[in-house]
Amino acid sequence: MAGIGGAHGRIVPLDPSVVVVVVVVDDDAAVCCTSQGLFSVTELLSTFLVLPLCDVTVSPTARRCLAILTIAMFHIITACYDQFTANVVLGEGAWHQWSRDVGFMLVDVLYVVIATCWWFQLLNQSSHRALVSRDELLLALISVILLFILALAT
Repeated sequence: MAGIGGAHGRIVPLDPSVVVVVVVVDDDAAVCCTSQGLFSVTELLSTFLVLPLCDVTVSPTARRCLAILTIAMFHIITACYDQFTANVVLGEGAWHQWSRDVGFMLVDVLYVVIATCWWFQLLNQSSHRALVSRDELLLALISVILLFILALAT
């Protein structure tokens, strides 16, 4: 059975009943973890999309920009609906909540600005005006809406 390191580096076995009691007692934590899990997965996906673009030899593509914009818009809309408005705009949050929410929002706003600049750069370089299909744009919009609904449900 797996365990946790004890006081002197010993392995102390975990008691499964303790874990069950914690989950049952703190039901709000399970909801919070589910919502946080959704944000973590989308943030990880966003990181995988953005990180290769730090290499100057890698050029942004229209589809990559659209994916970055989709995730960033989901984060911005959900944060504005949820914590950002209360903590920052209305000033109801403590200092650590304010700084956390501003920090997260700043990154997503930067992603939107940079991806939009890349989009217009690609549009100016393109011989045809359609960088992505109408279906891809519709899929991006539906993805933002569905992710928002999923975040509200958790």
